[in-house]
Amino acid sequence: MTRAEVELISFSISIDGQYAVKMKFYKDGTTCRYGTGELPQLETGGISKFDNADYFDKLISKVPDDVLQYPVYYEESTPNGYDEYVMAFFGKSINGETGEYANWAKVAGIRLKLDHHTTFRHPVMPFLNELTKEAIELTNEWYFDIVLNARYNAQSSALPEKTSILKPKRHNAICNEFDVYLSQMTTSAGQWKLTDFSKDKTYLLNSKAHQLQLEETGQACKIEFKELHYQLIAPL
Repeated sequence: MTRAEVELISFSISIDGQYAVKMKFYKDGTTCRYGTGELPQLETGGISKFDNADYFDKLISKVPDDVLQYPVYYEESTPNGYDEYVMAFFGKSINGETGEYANWAKVAGIRLKLDHHTTFRHPVMPFLNELTKEAIELTNEWYFDIVLNARYNAQSSALPEKTSILKPKRHNAICNEFDVYLSQMTTSAGQWKLTDFSKDKTYLLNSKAHQLQLEETGQACKIEFKELHYQLIAPL
């Protein structure tokens, strides 16, 4: 497969059957994500159709030709539990669909299933880690708005109009997942700042525009929505 043929890039990391993160990047701008890269697994996720394919283009430009032409599959015995890493590339639709209902004719990529206690380091692992990390970082700000919407029903001014929010059915579960998300992000080795994700945005809450006030203190976060009051100035 060539880069030009790739229509979808898919990433996932699972640990003993629980997904730490799942992401999909379509050439048409559709983006999907669950999770932060940490456990426990989050059910909160989102699908957005962006007007451009910036995420897809940035990721595919860093994929070596060898990865698309010579798939890597490695699985070892996992008596101590396992970490599974998948990066897959799909192209050439048989049924004409290029979204979730596509029937792909070409598939390539990387799949590694490793025992928790393994000392083996596959040569492709550095590339796999780096591109997966970049995919997470590219979508962190967008995913923040997804999780915030799931918890507070607050619509970010930065979210594409064509966005679907996926979340648990029970309110208690939604609240718990939001707390878990905050904990995972504030304790992550990525050292991400949640305050960076809400800059220059407004949030529509109860049909009124609000500004998000987020305060990070160590591993704790305080979130408050402040209603915006616009003053009309009469022309001279």
